[in-house]
Amino acid sequence: MDEATLIRQSRLAGSVARYALAVTLLLAGCSKATDIPEFMDLLRAAISVSETTARFLALAITAGEISIGTGLLLSPFQDAFRRLGVLMLVTFTAYLASGYLRGEPAADCGCILFLSMPAGWAIVRNLALIGVCVMAELPGHVLVRRRGTGTGP
Repeated sequence: MDEATLIRQSRLAGSVARYALAVTLLLAGCSKATDIPEFMDLLRAAISVSETTARFLALAITAGEISIGTGLLLSPFQDAFRRLGVLMLVTFTAYLASGYLRGEPAADCGCILFLSMPAGWAIVRNLALIGVCVMAELPGHVLVRRRGTGTGP
C-alpha cells in the first residue's frame, strides 16, 4: 500500500471518528436537554452536590455536548472540537470506570436518558470511540513509517 493511499485512509478514519463523536455527543446532549430535572437528580445522587450546583452542571454539560457536537459538524476548527469531545468522553468514561471498580455497576453518566445500558458496556463503547478518535489524530505519514513503507527512523 502506498503512502497516498494510507493518507487517504487516515483522512477517512478522521471523518468517521468526527461524525461518530458528533452523533454521540448530540444524541447525549439532546437527550439530557429533554429532561434536565432527571439529569440533575442523577448528578445529585452520583456526586452529592446541591441542587444549585446540579442545575449548573446539568446545563453546562448539556450545552457543552451540544456545542461540541455541532462544532464537529459545522466548524472550521473540527480538530479542536474533536479533541474537546474526546476530553469530555474520557472524563465521562473515567467517572463510569471509577464507579464500576468500586462495585457500582449501575453508575450512569446520563448519556442517553431513555436508553440506559450497564456501565461496563458504556465503558467499552466509550473506549472504542476514544480509540478511533485517537487513531484519527495520527497523521498518515506516521502510519506509513510504522508499517515500514516510508522513510524515517
